[in-house]
Amino acid sequence: MASQPDKANDATRVFISYSRSDQDRVDLITDALSADGKFQVYIDQSDILPSEEWKPRLEKLIRASDAVVFVLSPRSVASEVCDWELACATEMSKRVIPLVIEEADGPVPDALSRLNYLFADAGRDFDEAMGALKSTLNTDIDWLREHTRMGELADRWQKVEELGVQPLRGRELEAAELWMLQRPFSAPEPTSAQRKYIYDSRKLASRRQRWAISGALSLTGVLAVMAAFAWTQRTAAIEGQEKAEAALREANRAARTMTQDLAADLQASRVPRAMVRSILEKSLELQDSLTENFPDDVPLQKTQMTSRVLVAKVLEQQNDDASALDTYRQALDTAQRLAALPDATINTKSYIPLIWMHIGALHMSRDEYPDAQEALSRSVELYRGTPDGQDMDRTRRFRLAEGLTFLATTYLNTAQYAEADTMLAEAVMHYRELIATTSSDPSIYEDWPHTLRLAAQAKHGIGDANAAEALYIEAVEAGRRVFEKDQNNSRAGDAFLSALSDLGDFRIRQGKPAAAEVFFREALQVAKDGFEVDQTDVSTIEAYTVMLDRVSKMAEDRGNIRDALDLKLEALDLERGLLAGDPKNVDRMSGVQYLLGQIGYLYVRLYEPNNAIDFLQASLDALANLSVHLKGDQFVARFDMEETLVRALYSNKEPERARDLNDQLRADVKEKIAAFPDDLTLTRYLAMAAMADANHLADAKKKDEALPLLRESVKYFGALHSNEGNPVAYGRDYQIALNQLGNVMIQLEQPQEALSVLEQAREVIDEVVARNPDNDLWQHDIYVTLRYQAAAYEQLGELSNAYDKRLEVVELLEDLISRSPEKIAWIEDLVRATDEFAMLHFNNNYYEDSASLFETLMTVSQDFLEQFPGNQTFTFYRQDSQEYLALSLGGWSDQLLLEKEFGEAVETAERALQLKPDDLVIKSFLANAYMLNGNTAQARSLYLSHRGAVFESGLTWEDSVRSDFKVLQSNGLARPLMDEILSSLEDG
Repeated sequence: MASQPDKANDATRVFISYSRSDQDRVDLITDALSADGKFQVYIDQSDILPSEEWKPRLEKLIRASDAVVFVLSPRSVASEVCDWELACATEMSKRVIPLVIEEADGPVPDALSRLNYLFADAGRDFDEAMGALKSTLNTDIDWLREHTRMGELADRWQKVEELGVQPLRGRELEAAELWMLQRPFSAPEPTSAQRKYIYDSRKLASRRQRWAISGALSLTGVLAVMAAFAWTQRTAAIEGQEKAEAALREANRAARTMTQDLAADLQASRVPRAMVRSILEKSLELQDSLTENFPDDVPLQKTQMTSRVLVAKVLEQQNDDASALDTYRQALDTAQRLAALPDATINTKSYIPLIWMHIGALHMSRDEYPDAQEALSRSVELYRGTPDGQDMDRTRRFRLAEGLTFLATTYLNTAQYAEADTMLAEAVMHYRELIATTSSDPSIYEDWPHTLRLAAQAKHGIGDANAAEALYIEAVEAGRRVFEKDQNNSRAGDAFLSALSDLGDFRIRQGKPAAAEVFFREALQVAKDGFEVDQTDVSTIEAYTVMLDRVSKMAEDRGNIRDALDLKLEALDLERGLLAGDPKNVDRMSGVQYLLGQIGYLYVRLYEPNNAIDFLQASLDALANLSVHLKGDQFVARFDMEETLVRALYSNKEPERARDLNDQLRADVKEKIAAFPDDLTLTRYLAMAAMADANHLADAKKKDEALPLLRESVKYFGALHSNEGNPVAYGRDYQIALNQLGNVMIQLEQPQEALSVLEQAREVIDEVVARNPDNDLWQHDIYVTLRYQAAAYEQLGELSNAYDKRLEVVELLEDLISRSPEKIAWIEDLVRATDEFAMLHFNNNYYEDSASLFETLMTVSQDFLEQFPGNQTFTFYRQDSQEYLALSLGGWSDQLLLEKEFGEAVETAERALQLKPDDLVIKSFLANAYMLNGNTAQARSLYLSHRGAVFESGLTWEDSVRSDFKVLQSNGLARPLMDEILSSLEDG
């Protein structure tokens, strides 16, 4: 589990791993870190007592540190103690920061080779280097390059998609709703089971709208009220007629008041369900007793009817649906008897459609849609009728709009969008007329945003995207107006939150994640404000956790995994608090289990496998406990967690445990396939299991062994994709598997075979993109395929094709980033792609072009670093592009000499040397340029001052000069100085 920060000491604790031979340089580094008081430095010289055994003590220091700085030099790389310290840090999953003070002569340990380096070597500005180190120490380091990022996004998409086939409870609802809303119009509808789970959760949410009260109703108080009620009834039975009439009126008033007060108090109280039911039944029994004594008394029967409606609502909120339905029907019988009386008023008759509406809403919450539609249709038809040719009054119009909205919801839930659209269009019309003629009555405005949202969903369902967008926007504006008038109104707050969330979802479907996040973040702030006002209200906490989860997903999709994790951790704390208050609540258990799994997945993406393993295992344990309370085997959720845990174990260098779990996962999946042969989604786990093992083998440089597993993964995903008959279904998974296979083929130097596989990958993703060309995420999928195709063409020597692919990659990413500039991961991709394009020019001696690209790369990397301080990708490419810009300028200056552009060659080489002042190759280019340009003294000084120097290749300075002179002479560029220099070099 993630450790809690030490509040007593918030300094960043840094362990320095170094060679004693580098003591002087390390002292400077230690002093620089300790000077500002923000870092507590652990080093073996000052922190280990002479009598202590060094290994246990060092191990404690490393364990206590927040980060390990490995001072990299030829001495530390060769040190056994440093190697042991590095192994300890790696085993503990500590953040390791390689700080180069001198380049190593030979290979560096594998644990360092995968990381981005910081440099504090001679010739660099020390203060600048320390500033970069301090910034990095307070920023989380990505342990591995995000080369599998596209695979992670696709896997995340598939996870969200698959949540729809398992029972949805708690926070799982949000992921499934998002999946359903993102369905392209031409794609198959979600299954009825998926729809059922989504609306089950909506039902539970609507049931839990409770308001806090200052105290629970005492049983003593209830009994006192009932005793007074019984006394009033007795008086009515034994006194004279006049007193009896007065007593009856008082009894009726007392009955009505008592039941209403009881219902209101019990609705919000924590009185046990059985006691609530007992109290309300006694209240109704007293009313029934009165009615038996006075069977013809209409006011008494009205009280009896309205009391039953109130009691039914409380029973419904107590999840006693069967009793609530019986009570509603008893109330309906009374209402129909009253309406049949000769002198029945319109007001009396209006109870019948109202009770039908309550019955229909209850059936709808139970997914009993035919019964719901029958009851709600009766309610709507009764409200539509205007007796005696009168105009429809305001109350009747409002109830009709409400009934139409309920009825339309049943059709939305069964994907009958045309029917829902017709009803909602009528409901919207009635609401507009009410708003136009009514300046008050908050109930109208509270329900208005909800109806607009549903109308937008119906328009979306029939394919009218423009009308849907207009209605979603209107719903947000209506919700904002109501909420700003009364921010303490929880119903208005819920309507505003829902409208913001729906518009955010719509923007996601449009491929506009940045616009979506604006609405989600506003919804999060509304939910947070409500939570801060009352941190005990369950519905407020639920709304806040839902929005934390939603905004977390947006941050994750944007590539800001740390922010996503922080939001998920906050949501988990809240969900655990709810579970602690209601430990047997299955929804709470499910919410905690879901968040544990999601946090584990985010730790996988942050390359923090220890934390990932802890949270994923906790999620699996919670799921095992949850399965005891749920119907059916929760194997899909379990497989999801186990598949992610396999990746975490591989990342944590626990291959044996990972393989064992993966083998068990395969066996369990095959068993489920035998039991559920029509469930194609199970095959996906076999594909993912094969890919997980293959990726580990590829990372371990066992690519020959990885190849057949990748072919197996491709086979499974290909079969799934073909069986669905829908390019989107499993299309992205299939493309990723093909990309992985093509990449390994390239590494095995099989470029022609790789191109064939990658062409297939491009065809698959093109089919996916064709379904929704505005979806930026799908457009981005093309990037990986293009990148691998370019690498294959380079390997084949087909440079023209390679250039075309590299250019297409850069242009594609630039276009995507122009639309989604907040996507940090995509910006990192663009920086990498620009570097690869520049290196293609450099490796093929097109130095002028490579210099231009590296200069651009250096500039943009610096710009991005200012926006995202401490980002390791931008830090690396800013340094790397500077070095290759210098080499490109040097090579270009050499080409300018052959073109006899001597002055320009001098300027170009001098610029190169400014960027890389100690580079012998650049100095040789500059010496030649000076000589040919007539700068004889400067040329002589450079040629002679480096006698005895040796290049990295092993070539001596003297041999390099002789070789250069021969090339120049063969191109007609002989100079008298050459003989003098050669003679001096030989004499030297």
